[in-house]
Amino acid sequence: MKSLTVRHILALACGTFLAGAATLTGCTTDDNRTHDATLGLTDFSVNSSADEVMVGETVTFTTRSTNLAGRNSEIEWSTTGGKLDTEFNNRVARVQFDRPGMYMISSTLLIEGEPVETDMIMVKVKPLHGR
Repeated sequence: MKSLTVRHILALACGTFLAGAATLTGCTTDDNRTHDATLGLTDFSVNSSADEVMVGETVTFTTRSTNLAGRNSEIEWSTTGGKLDTEFNNRVARVQFDRPGMYMISSTLLIEGEPVETDMIMVKVKPLHGR
């Protein structure tokens, strides 16, 4: 059996140290990847069509997830402002902003109904000038 170095343990597992062995459980790393012994590393991210818009404009957000090992996955969205609509089985969200400000849009990947990873994007909405 191949032995694991401290570097491998830290990179692959943020589980519980028990009786001299690391227990691999689902846990989040700092780069939007989740380790689950049955899934491997799951990547999840959200991209936006813009990070700065004018009042009244719509921003499109898309998700990307890989290495789901054929498991049932869903996406949940939330926003701190604007009107949120989704399409393509919640893989795409569109938010129209009606007021200036800074807004956070977040998307959560669920695998088999359990939240696995969340990614967030901030959008700056500028006021229309001359109105």
